[in-house]
Amino acid sequence: MTLCLYRWSAEDREAFERFTATLTDLQARVRAASGHDTGVPVPRGPRRPSLMERAQALRDHRRHRAAVAGELAELFADPAWDLLLALYISGGRTTASALAAGAGVADRLAGRWVGALGARDLVWSDGGDVVLTDQGRSFLTRYLDSL
Repeated sequence: MTLCLYRWSAEDREAFERFTATLTDLQARVRAASGHDTGVPVPRGPRRPSLMERAQALRDHRRHRAAVAGELAELFADPAWDLLLALYISGGRTTASALAAGAGVADRLAGRWVGALGARDLVWSDGGDVVLTDQGRSFLTRYLDSL
């Protein structure tokens, strides 16, 4: 739409032209800042972390909590959960000793918990390697996706 300025004074016309120039400049700035041709800034929420990033953040949080708890850390221990997170982060398959180290638990304790997790079909172990089962992966994916 074009606005005709036939009856405006020269002073009013100049003021209007300065205003439209300022408005055009502001529109260009908004377009540049928004990255959109329309110039309408579209707010973007923060990037949602991947499932792996969420699992790593949970593990890091648990390790931090244990470090802060010091001598009381075993009161807050949850070896089964730590083992599942470590197994997920490792890609779903790792050696029993690497799994225990990744979870921060003793090999013997890890062995007992791997047995309990295996009895519930969350992991499978042949004695050397521990593998996250489809049911275990599905459980972790559902949980991590809910965060």
